Amino acid sequence: MISNKPIEQSDLWWLTKNIAIDSLLLGVGHHHPLADDDERFSVKWFRSIDSNKQMSYAPKQYQVSFIKEWMSICSNVNAYRTLQLYDQNTNSSPIMGPFLIDIDNEDENNSYEVNLEDALMATRKVIDFLIGKWQLSDGDIRIFFSGRKGFNIEIHPKSLNINGPIEEQITKSAMRLLELTNYLSVNNNSMISRKGTFIDQIYGGRHNDYELKHPFIRLHNSWNKWICQPGIYKARKRSQLTQDEIAAFTIEEICAVAERSE
Repeated sequence: MISNKPIEQSDLWWLTKNIAIDSLLLGVGHHHPLADDDERFSVKWFRSIDSNKQMSYAPKQYQVSFIKEWMSICSNVNAYRTLQLYDQNTNSSPIMGPFLIDIDNEDENNSYEVNLEDALMATRKVIDFLIGKWQLSDGDIRIFFSGRKGFNIEIHPKSLNINGPIEEQITKSAMRLLELTNYLSVNNNSMISRKGTFIDQIYGGRHNDYELKHPFIRLHNSWNKWICQPGIYKARKRSQLTQDEIAAFTIEEICAVAERSE
């Protein structure tokens, strides 16, 4: 189930062959395990290492190969990279990708209870939309169990005609996400089930000029670790699944694989 590709190739699987990976720069991120009721907008993000090899809040850009070192520094826990990439050899527009669909379930009115079974059912509906309405092929899509609240679907930007300057890439991504959300919405917002599963609006909307709301994407095969009760931690890996596995596996089977240490 879990990909064995080198991490820098796996995380950047969607890049076209004419882009030299060695010339790209990216940012990194890490945060300590969070409790369910922690305010997300107040999370302190580590975004680099200082001269003493200690994690720092100061943002920096690194070559793609730094991903391996960053995962080691973070003990492979809550490790991220930026959605935007930069080419150090040119003055071209930044690259953003993959197109990310973040499907979560959480009930803030019920002790932040998570219904992963409902998130799985909603993810199956999203995949049906991608194949049926957008006519995407298997090679355009990668599916991940995020480990905590739901699933991530990564899509090759080229398959959705997401290109151009970075502002245009974000706008096109926002419009695509809006199309998907509107089609599946159960109450004219981001909710796509009546049991609390929603699509995170990563790319914003008209009200904020389509600004990127979430600059980070969790790294493949990294551990999602959180505080489930005071002093008690839980962790699952961000695990890749095939379309057949998503269709056939129960949520208990998916969680069991994600909780198993390699």
